[in-house]
Amino acid sequence: MREWADEADVVVVGLGIAGMSAALEALATDPRLDVLIVEKMPPEFAGGASRSAGNMLFLPTDLSGVIAYQRALNEPNPVPEDVLLAFCHGRVELEEWITRLVREVGYTLEIAPDAPAGVEYPDFPGASCFRYGVVPPVPYGLWRAFKAQLDRRPVRIRYNSPAVDLIQDPATLEVQGVRVREGAATLAIRGRRAVILCCGGYENNLQLHRDYFGVAEAYALSTPANTGDGLLMLQKAGAAMWHLRTPNQTGGFLPAVKVPEYEAAFFRDISFNGKSWIDIGKDDRRFWAEGRPAVFNHFRRLVHGHWVDSPLATVLPVHTIMDDACRREARFASARFGWNTAMLGYRWSEDNSAEVARGWIVQAPTLAELAVRIGRDPAALEATVKRFNDAAAAGSDPDFGRAPATMRPIVVPPFYAVPIVPAVVSTTGGGRRDASARVLTPSGAPIPRLYEAGQLGSTQSNLYQGGTFLTEAMVFGRIAGRHAANEPPSP
Repeated sequence: MREWADEADVVVVGLGIAGMSAALEALATDPRLDVLIVEKMPPEFAGGASRSAGNMLFLPTDLSGVIAYQRALNEPNPVPEDVLLAFCHGRVELEEWITRLVREVGYTLEIAPDAPAGVEYPDFPGASCFRYGVVPPVPYGLWRAFKAQLDRRPVRIRYNSPAVDLIQDPATLEVQGVRVREGAATLAIRGRRAVILCCGGYENNLQLHRDYFGVAEAYALSTPANTGDGLLMLQKAGAAMWHLRTPNQTGGFLPAVKVPEYEAAFFRDISFNGKSWIDIGKDDRRFWAEGRPAVFNHFRRLVHGHWVDSPLATVLPVHTIMDDACRREARFASARFGWNTAMLGYRWSEDNSAEVARGWIVQAPTLAELAVRIGRDPAALEATVKRFNDAAAAGSDPDFGRAPATMRPIVVPPFYAVPIVPAVVSTTGGGRRDASARVLTPSGAPIPRLYEAGQLGSTQSNLYQGGTFLTEAMVFGRIAGRHAANEPPSP
């Protein structure tokens, strides 16, 4: 490079929790550093997936317990032991760090009672280590507190600056900087010590879902900015890739509603407790035990002793069928979580009437007419509903074992259909990282001056425990920031 548009000691890509943790730790390591964050979105929408996340933090204090539990979650696809230990050691140190950071700017970390409420796999070794905290208000508190801390420091931020490429020495692969696009211009920004990629996954890139995960459809619940930019840059940079195809994209395929007016999907409310409803797949039949229990382990099922993916992405198209009693008694989509709610301010109506009026929920006076309107076979839909109604009346579901208390016949007209799509919390694919958050080549050598944190190249390799993504972003963000700060300046 002969001309740089900007430069800093440490250049961080992404203003989510991982990127902010990296910047904060770099300055804690050496307050004299010049730290620059380049962020794809404008200020009002910056922050990545962490901006609209559930805000739950898995904060164990039992080191041996969290090591055993995380190891069990990762099986049968373990990460290297030193990476696992770095993650677990870092996690048990987080509570004190978070408490201090958020308190200094007027927020509070609230720890839930000691009972392991929220643990998704209570039979796994070490599961009793689970404890969680939140920084109110949900979901904004955590990101806002970290951003307030960042604002107290001499960190520069370039908004509306998506990273598009890494600048490397072609012989050694040493990373010298990053190219960003600002308007019609592409600018070269030098990282004198290191570049840290914290730019998220590819949730909002349908083609990458098809290419790397092999599903026909999957949609983002969080930021539309996560389109796989980091993944593509890492491939070109010569990085070894991992966790492109972890089960359910680790965070789960969640039932959601995708409408043309919004780029992200609406998550079907975790507290949706209507009774006269079912989900049907492509063959117009039910395919699982609908209801709330699956919500609490990211929609996984225990089959022959193994926790396996939800069938949602493999039986498309899917519709939720409900009657008017159900429509009136339960809000269908979340009014708390997700990009459309947290960032764009859409509040799903309590009785779903606004969404019926918008055409997002299809209405018809009879089941047969409803079937026609959604492209289904009327006789098949009526037969499926009758079988469910008979089971509900008998108080037993012979097909899938749905809890009788959640079942009521679908009989009150008009009837409704909601198109359901699989949506993801986060993807985990990215560069293989070591315990120092360095990105590795296929031979296992680190790419000089290149680090990674957050869900891009996440260490979550199989099952997911809620509250882990944000804590992983902090742990590896801090590790990356510390090591980047200690890199000698490039010539």
